Amino acid sequence: MKKVFVMMVAVLVFLVVPLSSSKNIIFAQTINSKESIQTSPYDLVSSKGEIIRFKDYSKLIDTKIKASKPIIGTGQVLPERDLKKNPNKPTIDLGTGIAVRDKEPGTISTQVVLGTDGRQKVSDTSISPYRQIAYIELEYGNSYAMCTGTVIGYDYVLTNAHCVRDLETNTRANGGYVIPALTDNHYSYGAYEIENFYYPNGYDQTGGASQYDYAVIKLAPYYGYEIGEVVGALAFREVTTDLTDTYIKIFGYPGDKIISTGLYNQWGMSGNVTMDLENILYYTIDTAPGQSGSAILDSSNQVVGVHNAGYDFSGDDIADINGGPKMTSEMSSFIRMAALLGG
Repeated sequence: MKKVFVMMVAVLVFLVVPLSSSKNIIFAQTINSKESIQTSPYDLVSSKGEIIRFKDYSKLIDTKIKASKPIIGTGQVLPERDLKKNPNKPTIDLGTGIAVRDKEPGTISTQVVLGTDGRQKVSDTSISPYRQIAYIELEYGNSYAMCTGTVIGYDYVLTNAHCVRDLETNTRANGGYVIPALTDNHYSYGAYEIENFYYPNGYDQTGGASQYDYAVIKLAPYYGYEIGEVVGALAFREVTTDLTDTYIKIFGYPGDKIISTGLYNQWGMSGNVTMDLENILYYTIDTAPGQSGSAILDSSNQVVGVHNAGYDFSGDDIADINGGPKMTSEMSSFIRMAALLGG
């Protein structure tokens, strides 16, 4: 196990502004029905802000394929190396929303542990699916932000759009690292530098609607090895049926546990889908900021969605359920397109 490059720092509380509708998404705006006729919400926006039109690449996608194939991975232990990081920049927690700031009156936190905390620490991250779950540290102008991601290909990782795109400051992450199977502040399988990322144009168009809150991060090799070659990759599966009552599990790197223990570890919990409504899966599985981008896994360890937020259904400005965008045909096609584009 190799010593990780991250330092333990204070994690800021993520604040959110509630919406006025009866079924509020704590941090996001509702979808604008007047989409631009020139662009598609599924056009790909790159880390440089370039827009790649969905229709130009969609013909290359075989829509008959409903699930990707998993990659086993060698499990090879790789040597550590010095990583490019500014020690004067603090590490903050993007949480499950689009902004991180000091707490203000009238705001609420989306560190959504529902009742007694049911999350358990992962004891062995050398086995699947935990080996494919990664800590992500993204560099912004004055700080680093942390999220969770899942290896789903030889050189790419699935996470949230709000991890790589801050709508409030109108900025995008300008670099960072993805560290799979980070355990007790140590890593064995490399720390992979971010080369590029893509998120749906609809995330910008709607001001952060949850159905578009996903992103694909492209990674550079580490000592000549691609991340999926080393740790393997989980399959993602297009959801074609109602998943209500389906068994799922969510694991990631929650900031509250990092603060309380002083250690970077994977934590998670299993449960069942409470509701499958439109493009979002809802569940009462406990999560906390830092777990943004965690895969929603089914009983076969296939990715069927991406955890992104706490939601308010009761209208009292308090998140009472967790959720995230499910693996629709559009999300599946988006991921495949991003993989074709490369770095």
